Amino acid sequence: MRRRHLSRVIGLIVAGAAMQWPGGGRAENRVSQDGRPLHVKVDWEWVTLPASPGSAVRVCVSRSGKAYDDTLHSCRPTDLRREFRLPKAEYILGEPIVVQMFVALEGPGRWHEWVGGNYRRLGRDDNFLFLLRSADGSWVPDPYEANRSGFSGGRSLAYGVTSETPFSYWLAIQRWVALEQPGIYDLFAVHFAHREQVGYWQAVRTAIEKRYGSRWVLEPDGHHVRDTRSHDHRQVAIEFRDVSTDPPLIGSMHPELRNKLGARADRVQDFACFRITVQSPTPEEGAAMVARTVQLAETSKRSAPATQADATRQAVWFVRQDCFVPTVAGWMRKDNRDKSYMGLAMNPSASAHSLLFDELCRGAVDVIWYLPSAHHRNAIPVLISRLEDPEPNVRGIADRYLRIWTGLPFGPAGAWRTSLSDEPTHEECHRIRAVWERWWSRNSATFQPKSPQERQ
Repeated sequence: MRRRHLSRVIGLIVAGAAMQWPGGGRAENRVSQDGRPLHVKVDWEWVTLPASPGSAVRVCVSRSGKAYDDTLHSCRPTDLRREFRLPKAEYILGEPIVVQMFVALEGPGRWHEWVGGNYRRLGRDDNFLFLLRSADGSWVPDPYEANRSGFSGGRSLAYGVTSETPFSYWLAIQRWVALEQPGIYDLFAVHFAHREQVGYWQAVRTAIEKRYGSRWVLEPDGHHVRDTRSHDHRQVAIEFRDVSTDPPLIGSMHPELRNKLGARADRVQDFACFRITVQSPTPEEGAAMVARTVQLAETSKRSAPATQADATRQAVWFVRQDCFVPTVAGWMRKDNRDKSYMGLAMNPSASAHSLLFDELCRGAVDVIWYLPSAHHRNAIPVLISRLEDPEPNVRGIADRYLRIWTGLPFGPAGAWRTSLSDEPTHEECHRIRAVWERWWSRNSATFQPKSPQERQ
């Protein structure tokens, strides 16, 4: 029985964003909405890759089941070799774990590998998912699980792949898993299908011509059309229909992974499973690992797609142990533009919190959207102590975040300031620090932090 899954995709372009297209061209989103969208239907199906049992690609097909030619991907999809690669299987606790997504073409032509488009919410590429399952069957939590504020989206980039130029993309596992205990783990690596299917452009053009005639021309952004007579611009509302009998990868997935993914299992394009061992280090082993890791991380160019050095540097920020706190302290003093400090905000280590709150009061970072509510309790006594800092801006930041994180916009009784827009004076802070200290001594045991959404 054929499985028919309908999903509607309308208005896929993010307003005001510029998109990068193969060949280096840019299509600015300056298309006016002069009329109703043109509605078309496009069929697609999964095609497995002979050289890659853990991968498949989506191919647009005609109603007769024939695949469309594709001018964007000038190759046979079945010539692709796709795989996740793990450099080693044994680690020590606190060591960065990085995985490579590798794509090669074993035939003529060119393939375009899309990267990005799903990173703005959490700062990581959520077209990927990495899961750790311990020997007792429990899943290691996601460090972001209780802190999923913000929104998704972002620019997508296409990278050319030929038989002579394979594609390589490294990812930091600690951005997806909060690894805190040694043990033996199953590491599941997942890549979800995104962007257009093979044959997308030809399929949409054919569908538009069949329904509306040849006067409508598909614009370079792939989601708008132009009337060649009146120059009217419209959106294309595309209804994609999966005509596969079943997504081919589901049957070969580990049952635990399939159950964990739920409905998302239908969207998996690449997956792999690795068995890794994480051991507790001796002091000497830990020091050697840190030195080796820092040497590699500091060669990072913060390029896109990420190299092994780039992914290692990202993982350092998200390691849950405190072995890299001195390292990231030095990085933050040199360059506070690196938003990876959100990893410190999620770290339960007291030394990580101490560094983070020092930088917060210095005005170097803004962690309000990244610090889990459970960690606000640790920040409050630090902020109270900074109310009498010699620097006015430090006093002002401490005062502002105290009122935000406690949910008391005017402070407790007696901590009122006549002008919240000005930096507090030393005399004001001497008075309100005593008020805050009394309030905290009475309320610390029962204090319940609020999430950013609850404070709005």
